[in-house]
Amino acid sequence: MIGQVISISIVGVGIAAAVIGFFAPRSWLFGHLYVHGARDSRTRPIALTFDDGPNEPYTSRILDLLARYDARATFFVVGANVERFPDTVRRMLAEGHVIANHSYTHHPWGALTNRLGRELASTNDVVARVAGCRPGLARMPYGRKTPWALAAARRQGMRVVAWDVAANDPNVRNAQRIADAVVRRTRPGSIILLHDGCGATEGADRSYTVAALATILPRLQAAGYTLVTVAELLGIPAYADETSRARQW
Repeated sequence: MIGQVISISIVGVGIAAAVIGFFAPRSWLFGHLYVHGARDSRTRPIALTFDDGPNEPYTSRILDLLARYDARATFFVVGANVERFPDTVRRMLAEGHVIANHSYTHHPWGALTNRLGRELASTNDVVARVAGCRPGLARMPYGRKTPWALAAARRQGMRVVAWDVAANDPNVRNAQRIADAVVRRTRPGSIILLHDGCGATEGADRSYTVAALATILPRLQAAGYTLVTVAELLGIPAYADETSRARQW
């Protein structure tokens, strides 16, 4: 009887751990991923990241704001959206931002099968065709992961990046609340998650994120933060093959 209880308890703990590893974006249970950079209080570097784009007109408005404040960001793009807005992706690259991989369709359960690995590969192919570079950074849709999904990213020469600051901007229809949450939670080395799209859906309204960014950028800069790309923050390559330079558009 005691043995059965112990066995059931062990199985229960294993199931709970697997659930946490899958759903918790920052969990290392299934393998290494990056959550933040060095907490350097002297240079105070941080990285803004945008998921699910490109999505017009909002991605271009975000690029306009980044240019105004001379800030660099990392865009975790969805392959289907790259095909919709190739010129926007080329603009990201031309203006010094990093293009990273966020799968092809942003399927919520893709990590449970081999689908996510295939989508990471197809998105890298699309970005290479459109912008002449092959992303070396990946982010799992919804932050959901499995050991085989992480292994698929590694086999393709990509490092997996999560985040330590988020404001649930897709669901908060109040720019001031989004901005306050981001600024309040940011620390040196933070990787900040915002969204310029909504999965592979075309035409998602991201006006609140754009409005929030207009407040976030000057507030973070006034607090002494330096806005860099994820690759710069972590000291890792932005692209899977850094020996072949991306074309300049």
